[in-house]
Amino acid sequence: MGYTKQLSNKKTDERGLSLLEVAAALYIVALIVMGVLLTSTTSALWISGARDQTVMSVYAASIIDVLDSNSLQLHEQLQTANPWIITDENITDAVFIFTLYDEVISLEAPEDIHTTITASRFDDSVYYDGISSEGIYEIGIGDNAEPILFYGNLMEVNVEMQWADGSCNYKLSAIVGAR
Repeated sequence: MGYTKQLSNKKTDERGLSLLEVAAALYIVALIVMGVLLTSTTSALWISGARDQTVMSVYAASIIDVLDSNSLQLHEQLQTANPWIITDENITDAVFIFTLYDEVISLEAPEDIHTTITASRFDDSVYYDGISSEGIYEIGIGDNAEPILFYGNLMEVNVEMQWADGSCNYKLSAIVGAR
């Protein structure tokens, strides 16, 4: 009979993780947190830019709407000054005040936006061959033909904006008819 060494069946009560396992777990958690922070930071910048664009587009549309509502005054203004250019001189007061053919117009304005309005007469007769501003005879035939006159009542309006910090630019153009 040989001598056999018996291994001990003694159970160890070791609990916990080794330092290497803890370091690996912290590295994985750090990568996940950095990914989430990077995504949220980028999203915040996109959302901020979208807000800036929305504020500018709504403001520009309201300016064009006011000029459209006062199109006769704008038409008269362009008889004396073509092009007509107006700039918001005080961007910190939250109001844009300008005079349109002797009528003072006041608009609520977002602060810190440089705004310039340029309006000029728009002659669309140049887009049609053989048409002059005196008129054409296109409606009817022969003795029933009626002249179509171009009265020069179309106006091009451009609204250009820029945030004071230079972060965002915006331009909106429209053709407005005097009515």
